[in-house]
Amino acid sequence: MNFTAVSGNFGFDPEFKVSKNGTPIFSGSLCVKNRSRKKTNYIDIVAFNNMAENMSKILKKGSFLIVEDAELDMDEWVDDSGKKRRKLKLIVNRCDFGPKVKESDVAGDDMPDFTKDSDGF
Repeated sequence: MNFTAVSGNFGFDPEFKVSKNGTPIFSGSLCVKNRSRKKTNYIDIVAFNNMAENMSKILKKGSFLIVEDAELDMDEWVDDSGKKRRKLKLIVNRCDFGPKVKESDVAGDDMPDFTKDSDGF
């Protein structure tokens, strides 16, 4: 079992889509600074099902997100030139908004509760 927690801002607008089998998928890239603040990393995140739907309603480029619980997952593929590629991503199990999110950024009072696990993820 692995466990990861990170926080950062979305560097680009995240994407929401529904897979061919009907699974909602939210994906994006968090800009995360290391402790010394000298280096910035972009970490791909993905969420599924209810978590994905809720995140897609609120998060956009610049939004601050705290990923409280996530699992590491490795994507592997062969590129067009035949070279093997790998990329780590985080599968979000639980998250929360950080201090930079304002109520004015959220339409209505029905803001989702991101402190609960969603559909086993």
